[in-house]
Amino acid sequence: MAVITAFALAATCAAALFTWRQIEIARRQAVASEEAAYAACVGTQISRTTLIEAIEQGRVARAASIASTLQTIVATRAESAHIAPYIKGPNPWLSPGSTFQMPFGLKNDGKTAAKNVVTFARVLLVGEKDAAQFVYRLPASLKIVTPLLAAGEEPSSLRASSIPFAEDNGKLHLITQDEYQDLMFNKKRFLILISITYTDTLGIHHWMHFCRTFPIEPSPQDRNVSTGHQDCIEYNREDHNTAAPTVPDRGTTDGKIPEITCPVPSSRRH
Repeated sequence: MAVITAFALAATCAAALFTWRQIEIARRQAVASEEAAYAACVGTQISRTTLIEAIEQGRVARAASIASTLQTIVATRAESAHIAPYIKGPNPWLSPGSTFQMPFGLKNDGKTAAKNVVTFARVLLVGEKDAAQFVYRLPASLKIVTPLLAAGEEPSSLRASSIPFAEDNGKLHLITQDEYQDLMFNKKRFLILISITYTDTLGIHHWMHFCRTFPIEPSPQDRNVSTGHQDCIEYNREDHNTAAPTVPDRGTTDGKIPEITCPVPSSRRH
């Protein structure tokens, strides 16, 4: 009986020892897992700090790039070609049976040459409330192509040019008695239309729309100020195309990088 009891006690002790060893192995594995997770978390924190520093360096570099690009754009704008049309005096003489032709000029008032300057010009007769059709059909319109126009110069072909009031077939229109009366009593006006396209020395494409009314208001001296017909006033526009450089994208650095908290392993807690 004593032998059986001793054997049972030994078996119980062996089982308890085995169980304790299994628990200890599991505990050590858990501690090792906690330590590995903690080490990985700390590594992530270090990576986050490195990323923040890199982002800040990127912001500084991007700000410098933006400043440099803006300076380039401003400089190239200042040096770019710019074509400006204008109306020449004196006022054309009007009478029934006469034609109407408006002298005009074109000048590059920019700092560099303009290339492939294409000019369309036309005269329309419209009522104050009539919608203006800004269409340059040939041969009713005047077309002039200037391959190269240096800074400060005017095309030699335009020095004695006038925009004619022409029929759709290109024939000069003779002012009728009714049209003359409408013009004298401001029921109708001539619209002088000009459309220009050109390219500057940097290869940037530009365009300009120009419209003036005749009779000119408020004074003949101010011949390049559009007055009168509302469509004519609104037609006066030009591009704001810039040089090839563009402002760099700000990127995605505005989003806040979340904080990373690393729980301390239980084996290190006291």
